[in-house]
Amino acid sequence: MNRVEQSHQSLCIGIAGAGAVGCHYGLALQRAGLEVVFLARGEHAKAMQKHGLRYESHGVIECVKVNATDDMNALSHCDVIVLSCKTTQLAAMLSSLLGVVRQGAIWLTMQNGVQAADKVLEIVPDAKVMAASAYIGVRIEQPGYVIHSAAGHVRLGDWVPDGAGDELGDGHVDDVAQVLCKAWQSSGVDAQKVDDIRAILWQKMLWNCGFNAITALSRRFAKDVAMNPAGVRRVRDA
Repeated sequence: MNRVEQSHQSLCIGIAGAGAVGCHYGLALQRAGLEVVFLARGEHAKAMQKHGLRYESHGVIECVKVNATDDMNALSHCDVIVLSCKTTQLAAMLSSLLGVVRQGAIWLTMQNGVQAADKVLEIVPDAKVMAASAYIGVRIEQPGYVIHSAAGHVRLGDWVPDGAGDELGDGHVDDVAQVLCKAWQSSGVDAQKVDDIRAILWQKMLWNCGFNAITALSRRFAKDVAMNPAGVRRVRDA
């Protein structure tokens, strides 16, 4: 058994902001055999504590028992903190976790945009940070009930701040990235570690800038807009 397989057996993952995205990816890690703690809030947390997570994908509905909590301290023993809250909630989430998360834990951002990983380093200066871009359609239908409607692949990589130069990668962080990718892959998630996560984040942001407002205003899926020549022109202009 190699060191990656050994770490797979003992890795604990904290989902900080277990909304739709956090529940989807956290559940996949749990299915792969990792210990996962789902930090949620309000009625969503209560529903998962009482009834488990009701999860629907491709028309199949299941109810899964999960370790759901609204107590930040429940993440104190986690090896990886997956930050899956909204970007607007990130600073508050980081400040709340600052005195809770153990030294040496790895922080993994899953927010849209290109600033989340740097925000972690701003608030937690010595943090080991990875960033991820999630391509997924998922929503909370009601408290405790998550519906996965489209896609679901994820790309992740080590975060090197601007101006840091080409530094050697951290072997432990690389091992953990491999564990996460293998765990997600074993649960059917297309997960890959990339060398330049910064480029991936920018690509996703530019895609969002082109499509999000247009699909929202037209109430059409991105694939429908892309099949319409006039829609494609508007996306390219945006």
